Amino acid sequence: MPKAVWNDTVVAESDDTVVVEGNHYFPRAALRDDLIRDSATGGVKIVEVGDEPDQVSPDKVLVHDAHSPDATTAFAISRLTDAGRLHQAPIGIFRQVSRPTYDDLARDQIAQAAAGVTGSKSERLGALIGGGDTWTVA
Repeated sequence: MPKAVWNDTVVAESDDTVVVEGNHYFPRAALRDDLIRDSATGGVKIVEVGDEPDQVSPDKVLVHDAHSPDATTAFAISRLTDAGRLHQAPIGIFRQVSRPTYDDLARDQIAQAAAGVTGSKSERLGALIGGGDTWTVA
């Protein structure tokens, strides 16, 4: 079973991983929620979680929501680096947000424009040719 280990601590473990170029990406349910949090600056940072004075309580930990339409948290996590503790930097964060494709948006725009057209094809062509607007091509 693939494991992600950081400072001798297992931070994720699952048989259900996605392998990309030899690297295992773990599902959200397999990840611990106690490694990063929102800092006072609005960014993210690596923290120790616990009840000691220099640690952060578990209820203040930032949890990445892959389905959030706002990409701010995912972007901040993707820029997270700390050579003293991580020894690697993330190159991207998986998100799963439903959005229309470019093709769908273009089809909708064409359908809206076509719906606003009046008259027959010959009437529209006549209005285009005989219309008062002219173009000068230089």
